This record gives sequence, structure tokens and C-alpha cells, in this order.
Amino acid sequence: PPLCAAAGAPPVTLLDYGAGNVRSIRNAVKALGYEVVDVTDPEDISNAERLIFPGVGAFGAAMDVLESRGFAAPLREYLASGERPFLGICIGMQVLFERSEESPGVAGLGVVPGAVTRFDPRETPGPVPHMGWSGIELRGPGEGDSVLAPASTRHVYYTHSFHATPDEANAKYIAATTAYGGDFVAAVRHGEVYATQFHPEKSGAVGLALFDNFLGGGEGRKQTALARMAAEETALAAERVARGELEPPRELARRVIACLDVRANDAGDLVVTKGD
Repeated sequence: PPLCAAAGAPPVTLLDYGAGNVRSIRNAVKALGYEVVDVTDPEDISNAERLIFPGVGAFGAAMDVLESRGFAAPLREYLASGERPFLGICIGMQVLFERSEESPGVAGLGVVPGAVTRFDPRETPGPVPHMGWSGIELRGPGEGDSVLAPASTRHVYYTHSFHATPDEANAKYIAATTAYGGDFVAAVRHGEVYATQFHPEKSGAVGLALFDNFLGGGEGRKQTALARMAAEETALAAERVARGELEPPRELARRVIACLDVRANDAGDLVVTKGD
């Protein structure tokens, strides 16, 4: 079996509000050698030592579940000091803001000042939703940060129609931005509280390295073979950027879609063929 990155470490608490990409998150965390426990009541949030809040879907629906299940108050308390490890993903980042035009009249957690707004397709270089692989640029509390560092030299995966915009009121929280027309918030940081608009669990080695660093299994700790591979791959990309051999990604990556079909041949066997 692989070396456990988390021998003796407390379990990772997962807040599943019912519309997140939870299986991918759970698999990534377990692959790195950590035990996962689920939030079932408000006390689980209060007692968590490391909390991950993934999510896709609507701002209002997420906040409704948090409020109706009694999760919102302990979550605000957990986040307030910035001293307790938290990783929000996609909607898990957006609800940290005060409000969203996706759900007028619904208050967010209010950890980060500002509102979440919809991309204006007249101002973006491509369609809305913004879907695909883009780069990020670290700034403010993200500069020199080990958790977000793996994502600074590689593309990460996005799929979203709403975004937060950096401004003077929230500048001290904005750890990274991505360009899609104008700059939008790619990641926020408040001490040990992190959140990303992109999906680490869908971002390959970059995402695994980010999870591993967030969970404390990075430098100076035993790592699983998978974590070591992710760390080595992201470190190599960082070295190439430092030598000027690779430009840090900022724009949406070009995508190649292979047109392949799986069909039955005359013998009834399934074969992969070029699509029509």
C-alpha cells in the first residue's frame, strides 16, 4: 500500500450540501491518504479541524440548504478568524461573498466584501458559461503561498456563469485572478481560509498538489506516490517558467476534441472508430 500522507492526522471534514462534485473530491482526498468524514449536523462544522466545502449549482439554493440545516451560523463562526483550515470550491467560494445577482435578496456568508455577478457575453472572448482550462495569476495574499502555488504555472479547470470581481473593498482577500474579458476572482484567501472558483478535483496533477498542500501533506511530510507525482509535475512546470521556457498561462486554453465513437463491428465486438 502507498505511504500514508496523513498518519496520525485528523480526518478531513466534507460539507456536502447536496449539489457538489463530492465523489471526485472524496476520491482525491482519499487518494492522498486522508480519511474523510461528512457533515451531518451543525456540531460537525464546529468540531472540524479541516473543512472542505465543494459545490456546483445556484447561490440561493446553496445558502437555503446552509440556513435550513443550521449550517450557516457555525460555518460563519468557523470562518471568522481565518485561523481554521477551510477550502471552498466553486459555489463554496461564491457564498463567501455578501450576495449574488443569481439570487437577488439572498445574503451570502459575508466573509469577503462584494457581489457575485453574471458574465456579460458581450464582454467575454468566448461563450458563457466560461468552461475549460485557464491560467491564474497570484496576487495579494496568494503571492508566495504554498497552497495555491501549484496552480500558478499550469491551467486549471473552470465551469461557471457567475463570478466575483476584484475591487478595493475586497483587495486584501483576493489571492488570484483569471482573465476572461476582464479579470475575475480565481481564488480568495483569509489566513487559513482558502476558496477557488476553479475545480482542483478536475484539474489533474495541479489539483492534487493543491489539495495535498492544503491538507498538510506537502514538503516535510510523507506523501503517497500519487501526491509525489503531482508535486514533481507541478515543480517541473514551475522550473520551466523560472527559466523562461514556459509562459505562465493566463488565457483560456485552446481545446482539441477528438471525434471518436465506440461502435460494434460485424463480429459484435466494441471498437473505437473515428467519428462521422
